[in-house]
Amino acid sequence: MSALDKLTTLQQQLSTLQEQQAKALQERREEIGALAEAAGVLTVPNAVLLGLFRELRELPDSAPRLAELAEKGQDLAKPKRGRPAGTGTSKQAAKGGSSETATAGTETQE
Repeated sequence: MSALDKLTTLQQQLSTLQEQQAKALQERREEIGALAEAAGVLTVPNAVLLGLFRELRELPDSAPRLAELAEKGQDLAKPKRGRPAGTGTSKQAAKGGSSETATAGTETQE
């Protein structure tokens, strides 16, 4: 296999991975929207939600508050295809979010 063929293959693999990542992010956004609806917070102003998300992101992984929040959320959590209930809402996922996704839709509701 020539170097050009290898490069082409790698570019195709990268493109496939980028598409998979975009799909996973979109699914996660939809999942978070469904969680917000289930929790009854769709009418909470965006600034309040963002403040809460930032506060959550800043909690240490060992914070007892995380366990309290997870316990409160268990009754609303629903298992998703092959995932046990509650695994799609980890703080770790919140920590890994980009600033681009964190600032999307930040206009304040009145």
